[in-house]
Parts: sequence; structure tokens; C-alpha cells
Amino acid sequence: MSNYDLDVIITTNSKNESFVKMTNNAIMSLRNSVGGDRFKIIIVETNTNAEEYPEANVTVKPNATLS
Repeated sequence: MSNYDLDVIITTNSKNESFVKMTNNAIMSLRNSVGGDRFKIIIVETNTNAEEYPEANVTVKPNATLS
């Protein structure tokens, strides 16, 4: 049985700092909300060079550059 009540999937292309900041704000908004520890946050990152998001539970990146 999962410890999470809801899976939240966020798609992103962190091609610059503005997009990274926006994604981090979305993650932290979820974490800081009531019951934020009950969300499983999954980041689907299309930028193969982007860093992981440590506050997310899972970061998924493609094995090749997407065009």
C-alpha cells in the first residue's frame, strides 16, 4: 500500500533558470500546502541536461534529446 494519497505529475522543459524557478515554486507550493507530505510528486523533465529536483519524489528524463 502506498503512503501517498495523490500522484502529481509536472511536465517541464528546464531550458533556463526561469523555468527551473517556476518548477521549484510549483513543487514547494504543493509541499507547503495542507497534506503536502501525502503527494507523490513526479517531474517529467524533457531537458536531458537539467538537474534533478530534490524536493520531488521522482524525476524522469528521456535517454535522448527530444525535438
